[in-house]
Amino acid sequence: MYQTRNISDVLDGINKDILLPAIQREFVWDREQITRLFDSLMREYPIGSFLFWNVEEENKDNWEYYEFIKNYITDDRFISTQSRSRNVKANPHGQSKITLVLDGQQRLSSLYIGLMGSYTYKQKWKRKSNEDAWKKKYLFMNLLSNPDQPIDETLGFKYEFRFLEGKDDKINEDSEKKYWYKVGKILDIKNTNEIVDKKYEIIDEFDSDISRSEEKRISSNLSLLYKVIKDKEAINYFNEKEQDLDKVLDIFIRTNEGGTVLSKSDLLLSLATANWEGRDAREEITNFVDYLNKNLEKNNNFNKDFILKSCLVLSDLSVKYEVKNFTKDNLDKIEEDWENIKKSTKKAVRLVNRFGVHSGNMTSKNAIIPIANFIFENDNLTLIGDSPIKAKNRKNIKKWYFTSLLTGLFSGQSDNVLTKIRDVIQNNGSIFPVEEIVKETGKITGKVVKINEEVLDNILEFEYNRSKTFFALSLLYPNEDWGRIPYSEDHIFPRSKFKENKLRNRGFSEDEIKNYHQKVDNLANLQLITDEENERKRDKDFKKWIQTRNESFYDKHLIPKDEELLQFDEFLNFIDKREELIKDKLKDIINM
Repeated sequence: MYQTRNISDVLDGINKDILLPAIQREFVWDREQITRLFDSLMREYPIGSFLFWNVEEENKDNWEYYEFIKNYITDDRFISTQSRSRNVKANPHGQSKITLVLDGQQRLSSLYIGLMGSYTYKQKWKRKSNEDAWKKKYLFMNLLSNPDQPIDETLGFKYEFRFLEGKDDKINEDSEKKYWYKVGKILDIKNTNEIVDKKYEIIDEFDSDISRSEEKRISSNLSLLYKVIKDKEAINYFNEKEQDLDKVLDIFIRTNEGGTVLSKSDLLLSLATANWEGRDAREEITNFVDYLNKNLEKNNNFNKDFILKSCLVLSDLSVKYEVKNFTKDNLDKIEEDWENIKKSTKKAVRLVNRFGVHSGNMTSKNAIIPIANFIFENDNLTLIGDSPIKAKNRKNIKKWYFTSLLTGLFSGQSDNVLTKIRDVIQNNGSIFPVEEIVKETGKITGKVVKINEEVLDNILEFEYNRSKTFFALSLLYPNEDWGRIPYSEDHIFPRSKFKENKLRNRGFSEDEIKNYHQKVDNLANLQLITDEENERKRDKDFKKWIQTRNESFYDKHLIPKDEELLQFDEFLNFIDKREELIKDKLKDIINM
């Protein structure tokens, strides 16, 4: 249920019991947006709903909190001041309960700056490095604003608000009569009787006569300002009491999706940035993702979620990707391990890239994490080289990695799998414990995580246009670059030839038609060729088309060299022979 409060009451709690969560963005509104908000208030428009979150006392010490900005500076690099353009950490000691603003930060910050703070920005035509270019200004309202004569038809303002220097009310000196009243002073007025007194004080300040209509305007505007700030309950808010932090995070993402799209990783990075002392977590992790994707020998397609998940695994924390696992203590541990996490992850990615797996055919990013974990636990060992231990580790890792991708080990219970593999790695030595990993992960998944004849037969039944199918095919072409050159998954015997009426016209029996249909989309009738080759091949008869290829095409694509098998009527025999060639190739690749 929504509740309401007046603006003055809410501002009284700011930076005391009303704070900002670390996941909030920084304040970004400009002067026009702030003055538009106050104009809306004076016109008694609704200013939108707010979402507050009550943090119970038992959860209070789990997170970092930030203060609202009171004296805002658009860029504080050029002036010496205690004010900040960024929110600073809050110290909520003594507060039994804390209310965090999940939605409405920009509006509430604008009200706080306009009524209780200041806004400093660079003056035109002056250099940024000149401190005189930066003037602290306060929000003023022209009490002679006439709502019946809008001040700006384009922007739609009816009440004139402006950020001006100085804290004292003032009458402008130009030809147009204006009375600039410091908006924040309305907070000092206790009741409507004081408004009358203040009105006469203002009128007495004018040296020249002031008309009756102008007196009424001053009185009306001052009374309305008092009403919308101190009397009217203009803050319409929902108080979220849910204490499950992941649910709260989901609420935050939903309520902020109208602006810049946020992801869970963005918000977790905000938490990390708030807690890391020696480096900027957002910059570090974002730059590392870019490095993995763009600066290695192959193209990759990792994201921040992958890195944050890797941090949990390698730092020996709970691997479940939830907010509650990114506490201050855990983030401190991740920061402490960060350099080794980067080194281990980079080595793991480089290794699988050399195995021929990258952005074009990687079916599970999580499968790389145990490799990085093994490197991390063994003092960032190097796997490239000719020593027996390095060769043994490369062989074991390659065998396990390819097997896990082909059998779909990480589909389903990936958190349990990662945790179990980490346990195995921590309890074994400097040789990648492939057999122990297979044994233990098999217990919790029920999957056969090794390649035997039965699994190979299952792989041969992988079908067209599935991620695991493309990966299995890509293993047959170890020298191709799936990340940079576009390849198509092509039917060797064109699919168009397998229509029932065409098969019947060729004299096939119903059983033969059924068998043809069962095999047409299977791995053994598929190959990877460039888009250009695929366009040229199209629906051509395979036997005729392959005659336009050179001898190496047969070996590269594991095509049987028996000319008889290339005829359409011999399709089933062709499939049998090619399945044998594929199985032999996979056995060799996986060191079976």
